[in-house]
Amino acid sequence: MRNRLVMGLTGLLVLAAAVWGGYRFLGFGSGATEFGSVEKYVFVANAAAAEVSVIDAAEDKIAGVLTLPFVADQLLVSRAIMRLVVMNRAERLVALVDLPSGAVEHRFELGISPDLMVLSPDGLRLAVADAAAGKVALISLIDNTVTAVIEGLNNPEKLTFSAEGVVLFVADDVAAEIRRISVTKSEMLAPLSLREAGVVPGAAEISALTRTPDGRMGFVTDAVGGKGYVINLRDWEVTKTISLGNSPSRAYGTADGVYLMVANTGSRTISVIAADRFDVVATLPGVGDITSIATGFFETLAYVVSRDEKKAVVIDLETLTVAGEVALEGVPGQAIADVDGKKLYVPLAGVGKLALIDVFNKRIGHMITGTAVAPGAPVMAASNNYCH
Repeated sequence: MRNRLVMGLTGLLVLAAAVWGGYRFLGFGSGATEFGSVEKYVFVANAAAAEVSVIDAAEDKIAGVLTLPFVADQLLVSRAIMRLVVMNRAERLVALVDLPSGAVEHRFELGISPDLMVLSPDGLRLAVADAAAGKVALISLIDNTVTAVIEGLNNPEKLTFSAEGVVLFVADDVAAEIRRISVTKSEMLAPLSLREAGVVPGAAEISALTRTPDGRMGFVTDAVGGKGYVINLRDWEVTKTISLGNSPSRAYGTADGVYLMVANTGSRTISVIAADRFDVVATLPGVGDITSIATGFFETLAYVVSRDEKKAVVIDLETLTVAGEVALEGVPGQAIADVDGKKLYVPLAGVGKLALIDVFNKRIGHMITGTAVAPGAPVMAASNNYCH
């Protein structure tokens, strides 16, 4: 761990030591900012600069800016170890950052060019994919070790951990199957072929797997074929095929496990699927080019966020009808709901703002200014978002 800055040093020496050490904090205004636990904040990385906006989730204002020694191409928060997990492609690394002390505590030299990383549900394991090289690195955040680098995968950029975090599911368009990696044994397991269900190898666009909250069932879509496939994760077999609209997205589930929602971007509709029997119970007017679907207010409302239409369509999950829409002044990125499902944070590219949607009242309740013009996806230690 890097040495703490000595309080008695002059301001010049403090700044020099901080920059030399590879990190520093800037407050919103003058003076340094001392941040607390990661659980208190929403983090929005700047895709064009080596800094992260830190938003106080209780007061919904910028608490300060965290400056890093590299751009955060992707940012995650592990609640289990209370650290930020930062990925940078150019330097081919993943790093752990301790927020209160500001230290870049550990750097994982992976030997791959990371494109994507996902955390296990317990926050103790990390999978990092290099799509072009066909490799996935497995990292234990318990002892900060790279446990394995799995090779021989086809464009592994659609990853999902099992509920227990011991298996990693990887969608494979080329082979038309779902690959499985044993995280504990660091080895490949038997894949599940979707060919018998009608998926065409090399001519498919299989989504990342979405699992039910209990971890027993999984669901993937094929954007080319317009179908959805129900998978029993215990028996490892396809149990049902359902018809969706044109170019269906990955399924987003409600946190209570009642519904799955799929945005059919080609037909601009939303398929609402009852998760107890995997039947489409409603097909509603939708939008194109979605960034995410987030739910809230006791899982009675869902927000479908559209990049090209700059708005969020609101779905009433009690009546299964479209209940309105919220216009957004910038190009929206991926949305995230707070843990209570009352607030929805939506980064707006091009305007340097973070829209805060009042979920129940279906309107923008507050606009946080001063965030990155080119923002990454907002992340929190705990949220109401559930997609896998």
